[in-house]
Amino acid sequence: MESEAKAMRKIKWGVMGTAFICERSTFPGMLQAENCEMYAIAGRNMEKAERFKETYGFQKAYESDQMPEMRYY
Repeated sequence: MESEAKAMRKIKWGVMGTAFICERSTFPGMLQAENCEMYAIAGRNMEKAERFKETYGFQKAYESDQMPEMRYY
């Protein structure tokens, strides 16, 4: 029973990048995974990072100059 619980734990993803390929190739697969949690998104443009946050359900958004801070969350 314990091994099943471990297998079902959510993986919190922090994604660095708001490029077209993320929207079209990466995110669809991540969103379909049962154990995937969209946690943080970072991009060069904060407005775009905020849009991705709202669109894909990320909990946090960062601008690229804040990326080193992501490792602490």
